[in-house]
Amino acid sequence: MTTAATTSGTADTSMSPAAPPRHAAYGAGRMGRGIAIAFAYAGHPIALIDSRRRESAAATRLRDEAFAEIRTSLESLARLGAMDASAIEAIAARVQWVDAADAPAALAAADMIFEGVPETLEAKREALAEIGRLARADAVVTSTTSSILVTQLAPLIAHPERFLNLHWLNPAYLIPVVELSVHPETSEYAVERSRASMAAIGKVPVVCGVAPGYIVPRLQALVMNEAARMIEDGVATAEEIDRATRFGLGLRFAAIGVVEFIDFGGADILHHASREMAGSVDAARYAAPPVIGRMMAEGRLGLKSGEGFYDYRGRDLVAYRRDVLGRTLAQVKSAGLWQAPGVGAGAGAAAATAATAATAAPTPTTAPALRRGYVRVPHGQMHYATCGDEVSSRLPVLLLHQTPRSWREYALVLPILGAQRRCIALDTAGFGESDPMPEASIEAWAGAALTALDALGIARAHVVGHHTGGVIAVELAARAPERVASLALSSTPYTDAGFRRARAERPPIDAVEPSSDGTHLAALWQKRQPFYPAGRPELLQAFVADALKASGDVEAGHRAVASYRMDDKLGAVRAPVLLLHASDDPFAAPHLAEWQRLLPEAKLATIEGGVPLPDQRPDAFAAALLAFLDALP
Repeated sequence: MTTAATTSGTADTSMSPAAPPRHAAYGAGRMGRGIAIAFAYAGHPIALIDSRRRESAAATRLRDEAFAEIRTSLESLARLGAMDASAIEAIAARVQWVDAADAPAALAAADMIFEGVPETLEAKREALAEIGRLARADAVVTSTTSSILVTQLAPLIAHPERFLNLHWLNPAYLIPVVELSVHPETSEYAVERSRASMAAIGKVPVVCGVAPGYIVPRLQALVMNEAARMIEDGVATAEEIDRATRFGLGLRFAAIGVVEFIDFGGADILHHASREMAGSVDAARYAAPPVIGRMMAEGRLGLKSGEGFYDYRGRDLVAYRRDVLGRTLAQVKSAGLWQAPGVGAGAGAAAATAATAATAAPTPTTAPALRRGYVRVPHGQMHYATCGDEVSSRLPVLLLHQTPRSWREYALVLPILGAQRRCIALDTAGFGESDPMPEASIEAWAGAALTALDALGIARAHVVGHHTGGVIAVELAARAPERVASLALSSTPYTDAGFRRARAERPPIDAVEPSSDGTHLAALWQKRQPFYPAGRPELLQAFVADALKASGDVEAGHRAVASYRMDDKLGAVRAPVLLLHASDDPFAAPHLAEWQRLLPEAKLATIEGGVPLPDQRPDAFAAALLAFLDALP
């Protein structure tokens, strides 16, 4: 029977979801429960399926045990300051318990299925046969195995092209990276669907081929074995090794990837260090692989030569080095080990004491403060909200809203982004608190945004735009390509001739005639209600408040978009592009295929949501954006 969690700590058999969840975890053990938490925490219902038929009492015990563990995990996050304890029951209620008898219906309804039965080939064979028989042919099926190769499992399921291994790192609801191991028949659709599903819940998907140990376990096994050897050889104690890895190795590789680090120091450094370690410690363990020798012979030493594993030719190397320094500094600061210049021995001793407490409980972090201000521009003043470290070496992020919204569309996104980067949400001229311009056009608004960046002292930024903001972002990237490091287009229409013709004939979207009794306020609400999620009146209320604040012409943004000749400008865009696709947006979703045809190199992140995407799904929106930015060279 399908059931949902209740505050009693057991399941309420009277509660069933209005529609079956689109994601299903097949197997209700530790991994299935962790995956369920990850989806439920991000706002998605998920079916947690018991894969075995049991006696009634045993089934009830397992169900209660699963929900008890889910609540305990959420309570731990709340105690550590990662979430509000008042949200625990709402999150747990998104997990729908499904016993073996109801598994066929849940599997048939799911778009993605995460098999998580015990790590034996026989158990996997039985589970994948069941899933293959009951799931839709277009459903993506993944195995969470950490030890069985994807090529061993693919033959066990119908439609192997929709199958891959998807390896979660424990705890599944906490660690961002999820490893996708594909086999030769895995379709591009299955890979991209898996990527989008992971990005939608704030994960960082990485793809590898048929690889024992994937990426992370393969690397960490080498490190852990070497640590154990050092203890055995008397090199250092366990405590000293853990201090060194937490505050040296760990901080370093949290800021810069392992391969990027090879390039940063140079392949020659790795070659010589490996030669010395191979001669003095162990040749088998420390000999450099042949690829390093080939790079040495070809002069591809990394950053210093312009080429290594990455290509640095044409890049601003001063800015890149500063970015690496900024990333590293941020990690040192997060560990509480950075100190102001000129501090005395007392402060240094305090920092050393903090580092020694390797097993101390983590201190809850405080969200970065949000600040608001104005800048003077030729047509008046422009208002903005900002969050994050203004002296960070990382390029800032400029956020442009849809119309007739304001910076408040990103109010929940700003602190998430601000924890890692400086970000600025700018009120478009004539909206929010910004003064209007004589001309209401995409070109004029983009020019005003550039002027505002000048006033803020920002020479170059990553630019993010939602709906109208995305159209303005395209104009910015085309007009000033040297100032736009990357472009994230969220639910952005492609405004070619066909679009302009269609929009010219469409009636106004938000215009209402003022009335003395205030009925026009209800009319505005009702006009937009079909485009907002049911049960989220606060989102629609925020829209109406911004619409009423627009300077004179609430329809100006829609008319500007409807007349913008994007087909004349897109060819000038040089920045890397992320397409943030809201699955349920009736205005923008139909444009996705056109965008992918025009920008075949663009990255895609599909987020389940509609028109108010940034404030409807702020966690998923920010996670997809940060994953894109962090992956940029």
